[in-house]
Amino acid sequence: MKKCKRIILLIIFLIIILIFFGFLFREYPDDENTLYSIKLDNVMMRIERYDYSLGQNQTVGVEVSKNRGKSYKRVTIDPVVVSMESRFVFLNKKLGFIISKPNLSKYNNYKGI
Repeated sequence: MKKCKRIILLIIFLIIILIFFGFLFREYPDDENTLYSIKLDNVMMRIERYDYSLGQNQTVGVEVSKNRGKSYKRVTIDPVVVSMESRFVFLNKKLGFIISKPNLSKYNNYKGI
C-alpha cells in the first residue's frame, strides 16, 4: 500500500512539474488580427491586420518577435493595403510573400511586400 501511495505522489509531482514548465516555456498566442504566423528557428513572424479599408481591402504589416511572442516589432515601414482574399507565406526570415487579388478600380495604388 505504501508503494502505491508513493507512485501516486510521484505522478502528482511530475504533473505539477510539467504544468510549471508549460507556463514557463509557453508561446503567446496570436490575436484575432493575426492573419498568418510562423516560427522560424527562435523568431516568430506574423502578418497583422491594422485596419479594414476601402470595402474589400485591409491594411496589414509584417511583425517579428524574438521573445516567444511576448512583444512584436513592426518590420514594414508603411502599412500595406491588400485584398481580403490575400494569401501569405514566409519562406525564411528575410523572404516572404503576400499574394493579393488586384482591385481593378481606377484608384489602384497597391504596394506589395
